[in-house]
Amino acid sequence: TPTATDTPTDTPTATDTPTPSPTDTPTDTPTATDTPTRTPTRTPSLTPTPTITHTPTPATPAARMLRGSIAARLGPGAIYPAVLSLDAGDLLDIRGISEDGAWYQVLLPDGTLGWIVASASLVSIAGNPDVIPVAPAPTNTPTDTPTPTPTPTNTPTDTPTPTPTPTNTPTDTPTPTPTPTQTPTDTPTPRPRPSPTRTLPPPPPIRPPLVSCPGALPSQLFPGVEGFVRAEDPRPVNVRNRPTVNGRRIDQIQVGERFIVLEGPVCADGLAWFRISYGGGVLEGWIAEGDETYFVAPVEAGRPQAQPALTAERVLSPDCRVILEDEFTGGRSFNDWFIGAGNRSVAEIVPDAYQLRIGTGAGGSESTTWGSLRGFFFRSARVEAVVRAQHFTPDVSVRTGIWLRYQDENGFLTFMISSTGQYYIARWSDGRYNDLVRWSPSRAIRLGDGVPNTLRVDISEDTFDFYINGEYVNTVVDRTWPEGRFVFFGSAAAEDTPISFNMDYMRICQN
Repeated sequence: TPTATDTPTDTPTATDTPTPSPTDTPTDTPTATDTPTRTPTRTPSLTPTPTITHTPTPATPAARMLRGSIAARLGPGAIYPAVLSLDAGDLLDIRGISEDGAWYQVLLPDGTLGWIVASASLVSIAGNPDVIPVAPAPTNTPTDTPTPTPTPTNTPTDTPTPTPTPTNTPTDTPTPTPTPTQTPTDTPTPRPRPSPTRTLPPPPPIRPPLVSCPGALPSQLFPGVEGFVRAEDPRPVNVRNRPTVNGRRIDQIQVGERFIVLEGPVCADGLAWFRISYGGGVLEGWIAEGDETYFVAPVEAGRPQAQPALTAERVLSPDCRVILEDEFTGGRSFNDWFIGAGNRSVAEIVPDAYQLRIGTGAGGSESTTWGSLRGFFFRSARVEAVVRAQHFTPDVSVRTGIWLRYQDENGFLTFMISSTGQYYIARWSDGRYNDLVRWSPSRAIRLGDGVPNTLRVDISEDTFDFYINGEYVNTVVDRTWPEGRFVFFGSAAAEDTPISFNMDYMRICQN
């Protein structure tokens, strides 16, 4: 029988409810009328014709691209094929918005309609967004999207638990959180998802005959394969709008970043060029495979593997107007983090980290522990956290991540990664997880014991852009709570305890 322990809880802060101010009710003033008299009739004067005042029609809202190689798609989701690659500065009329507000329907330069992701980090809106009508998605599911290979059955998965599992965990509240279902599916969901779900296909099981370019290295890439930027050269790889060194540079992809090859090779300038899709399927462009050495390489097929230490580093955004920051230097912090200890768990600040620990036999099939940043509520911001788990390989069942818009144990949004190489986004409310993005594989996740993963969420009001190690993976929209707090958490199956979770660094930036 678990031993009851006193668990420190956060005391909700009462907020002032704004009192509606009374407003003056306009009173109709009676119009004076002339009383008829017996005076002689006068010749009526010409009455001026009233001038019709036209009410100005609101301008059509427009979307301006903040960066190049943004893909316009056939429907509101990354499962739809790209129809055009947009350049930075392109201005398109907005004709509609997806049901949950995550994608805009726009008028493309050729007069056709397309869809772009409604992310404040990728596009800016001119005009009144409130007049944008909801536009229906195409009725037919696109058929040219590759079907992912089913996940091998011997890959450890996170087992759902329909009821909360009691754990003696030093947390802000005594109620532990149930484990969400991690169920990789064999095919994408037939209906189009409004959020840009990353549905990048795995490498084909059989490599086709490779085509090499004269004067270039023998090609290793081919259409359909997933690739990554090699770490031997720390410089990023240029993404161009055309397959030539004379093409305009529209972006750069960083060391370790993943992509899908769409087309190639095209031989030009003594190099082999490939058209790629990256950034969760939102961005496209051309890269060279290498010159004297390879810039990029195909990702090894099969389940995710532990990443080499060479790529195990923080991947922070280059610009940040810091609101709050913590590196826990020397085991100290000026911020108010939850600190506490229970029978089999501890939350404390150790040298250079905020640490959560779960002991052996914490009870139940799954143990979850978390700790919050107290006294700081926010709405729109960029949140970055560098997290690591003591054990984080596919042979264990371990999850870690962050909770945002945290109200209490009954309400928050979770952004988590798993030791099986998958990520999950959900809203915890009404005593259960409500899926926003189901468990999805991502090779952006680094696996390995103690390997750091940088989680980043860009929040623009009620839109949340999720990045893992600098790679964009998904966008969700949730309007449940207007603001909330930040929480770091970790969980593990009982057989995988004892275990510790470290957050080495976190910051909140103006967005």
